[in-house]
Amino acid sequence: PPSNFNFYDFKTLITNAKDKKEAVNEFWNLFDKEGYSLWFVEYEKAPGEGKVVYLTNNLMNGFLQRLDHFRKYCYGVYGVYGDEPNLEVRGVFCWRGNFIPLMVKQHDQYDYHRFTKLDPSNEADRKKVEEFWTKFNEDEDVVDGLTARTVKYFK
Repeated sequence: PPSNFNFYDFKTLITNAKDKKEAVNEFWNLFDKEGYSLWFVEYEKAPGEGKVVYLTNNLMNGFLQRLDHFRKYCYGVYGVYGDEPNLEVRGVFCWRGNFIPLMVKQHDQYDYHRFTKLDPSNEADRKKVEEFWTKFNEDEDVVDGLTARTVKYFK
């Protein structure tokens, strides 16, 4: 559907903002829930995965690299969270449309991820978006109950 939400301007704003919380507040003022959707994305680890940071980073980076063609339609923060040997790969994304796009479903690692649609009117979901999109201090910030280890923008 047509939308008045200027996604490119928002991505520029949040990427360059010194105060990320202020940028997220502006996002809520501009967000068009009819034309865009928010998703919590989690990698479902196989046995033996998520034990070492650099190997888990490779999983995260591989997913993002293979999704590169989708950047124009998406903004997200995706990272490695937790402590060795219990690391998780997860993030929050916003993209055009209210469904999982074909470009994402065709990703080689799609079946190894769980996609949960977030409700922008739900306070817990809004808090999750804010946590992921504002806490980037690796080895310091706690996001979704886990220490941020490696955090990447996807813009």
